[in-house]
Amino acid sequence: MRRFFSGRVFPAGALAVAMTVAVVGTGTASAAPRPTRPVVSLHPQYIRASEADGPAAQYFTVEISRRVGGRVRVDLAVTGTAVNGQDVTIPTRVFVPAGMTSFDVPVHVVADAVAEDAENFEVRIARTTNNATPDRASVVTGMVTDLPVVSLQPVIDRAELCPDRTAAYVRWIPPVGHNPLARYEVELYDKRISRSVIFALTIPGTTELYMPIPEPAGTADDYLMIVTTPGDFEYAWRGLTDGPCTP
Repeated sequence: MRRFFSGRVFPAGALAVAMTVAVVGTGTASAAPRPTRPVVSLHPQYIRASEADGPAAQYFTVEISRRVGGRVRVDLAVTGTAVNGQDVTIPTRVFVPAGMTSFDVPVHVVADAVAEDAENFEVRIARTTNNATPDRASVVTGMVTDLPVVSLQPVIDRAELCPDRTAAYVRWIPPVGHNPLARYEVELYDKRISRSVIFALTIPGTTELYMPIPEPAGTADDYLMIVTTPGDFEYAWRGLTDGPCTP
């Protein structure tokens, strides 16, 4: 038996073979997935330091999302009213050794004996090497306060995320000799987005406060509570823990 197709004559079964070959030939080979490039970021996103700290350093960390075969050079850009090399000393080039995923970077405050207001700085990733990708949104912000430190800072003795995760509770002990009617600034700092999400000024004499948690709520590890005495640069900060939130 013969079959006719587009004016040509094929033997029986030949058309089926030809069509089968054509269909198979149109397949494409799946490409192997490309490896994800390591991402370089900075943590934590907030530092406060004073000239009274002396030679002691504060630290932030350069982190890489996964290990790489060779060392990674990370160039840092430091800007702000606290001038690097004059008010603070922050390295602008660090190397994360091969096989490591983090490197601690020191921040030294320069005691210059000059009366100044509080100064700020920002540290950003300028460039990276070894095929690593810089997280451009990752920024370390800092505040440097001047000498002298006149009085002690407040002490936060409780900072808790309430069980339903809709609020946080903080309680603190005022500095020794401080005005008992002082009004404190209280901030809830969200480490996931690197900024304070709630700011409150207490009524005079208050040393505890409930603060709402904005949605979407995180875990206790995602938050810091910061308590500051207005005008005096006396502050304390503490990470939240899960707690009952009862006085």
